[in-house]
Amino acid sequence: MFKKYSIRNRVWRTVFEIALGTFVTILMVVIMSLSFLKLNIVTSHNVGERYRTEDKKTVKQLTNYMKSLGLDYVIFDKETNKIMEGKYLSKEISLFKKVVEEKSNLTLNSVHYDLYTNNNYYVVIRYNEIPEFSNHYFRNISYNMLTFYFLGFGMSISIIVALTRFVKEISLNFKKIKRAANKMGRDSISEQESYSKIIEFDDILRTLHAKGDNLKNLIDREKLEKQDLSFQIAALSHDIKTPLTVLKGNLELLELTVLSTSQQDYTLSMNNSISVLEGYFNSLISYTRMLSEERPAKLIIIEKLLNELHFEVNDLLNMNKVTYSLCNRLTSTSFYGDGSHLMRALSNLLVNAIRFTPVSNKKIEVTLSESSNQIYFEIWNNGQPFSENTLKNGNKLFYTEDYSRGSQHYGIGLAFVNGVATKHGGSLRLFNPARGGASAILSIKKNLQKL
Repeated sequence: MFKKYSIRNRVWRTVFEIALGTFVTILMVVIMSLSFLKLNIVTSHNVGERYRTEDKKTVKQLTNYMKSLGLDYVIFDKETNKIMEGKYLSKEISLFKKVVEEKSNLTLNSVHYDLYTNNNYYVVIRYNEIPEFSNHYFRNISYNMLTFYFLGFGMSISIIVALTRFVKEISLNFKKIKRAANKMGRDSISEQESYSKIIEFDDILRTLHAKGDNLKNLIDREKLEKQDLSFQIAALSHDIKTPLTVLKGNLELLELTVLSTSQQDYTLSMNNSISVLEGYFNSLISYTRMLSEERPAKLIIIEKLLNELHFEVNDLLNMNKVTYSLCNRLTSTSFYGDGSHLMRALSNLLVNAIRFTPVSNKKIEVTLSESSNQIYFEIWNNGQPFSENTLKNGNKLFYTEDYSRGSQHYGIGLAFVNGVATKHGGSLRLFNPARGGASAILSIKKNLQKL
């Protein structure tokens, strides 16, 4: 069991890590500078600082003393001004000579050339007020700028490391939340003693795990209820179809006898009613099966789907003398879904559209369009617009449409279409366009992985 902390404490911990890294960097710069000064790798001297050369009688003594200082110098013979020994850059030798010739110190910016004498020699010592490398090869590099760069680099590393640790920890917790959310309703999640070191994330993960198990139980229960409903409706349909079959047989026997005109009308009406009931129960069974079945999403070629759809309703279009037009604005050529259910849903929409076209000059338009994540199938007819009640409740099961669009529509067809749209991650929308008529738009998700 690890110790937990809040997000606020974790942020302060990050700030402390950055401050600690900055302090360590500054301490390293100080230690490095003191070490370099001690070892004469870097030199720095104050203005007016004096060096003892009077008691050094020989060139060797002067040379040893100057080496201990780590400074540039030139030893001149006092009588001939000849260079006896020295450590200097060749481009600066004229400056050393100038100091001896003029017998006065020379200052160029922060660099000083000071003259010292004893009985036999002139000694010109060069020093800089600003720290610099004693090695001539590195002298062009500013030691102060180097330390600033090192300090900035160290602070940047401290910030990057601290923030990276913080972001990784937060990102890891968000990934845990994502995994838990993706498993909700699908898999049972085993309970753990602790989920995260951060208190807020731990609370969220605990809640997600608890709600995930509850959601899975609800979904499993709903699946069982749908399967049970499908079974009950199938059994009910079978029970009702049996007497209907008997009734159809008796009607067929009755039609073999000599019937009056009114009796023929009665039998025709009875046969039509039986056909309506059979179609009604078949639609209801298809609807309940569609809700309870789980099918894998398969690749659907749009051109093939449209050809099959037109072939299926072509006879009905010709029979009713309907002018049919198709406008395909899709850039996509395929998508994933349940081809048979989608074909049935689009056929239902077309059949409804044909049913409610006007007596003459019948028109139906099918328009395909898309957005970034949805595909839209719009079916328009030039009949009467939907009533307000139909716009609100037209896709509900067992809805009976008002008389403005006919009294023989029970809503199972549109309920089936709405169910197919929902299983495909979309919806069914009824509306009355400004140009007149009525439109139904079936939308489905583009990148569907599972139904």
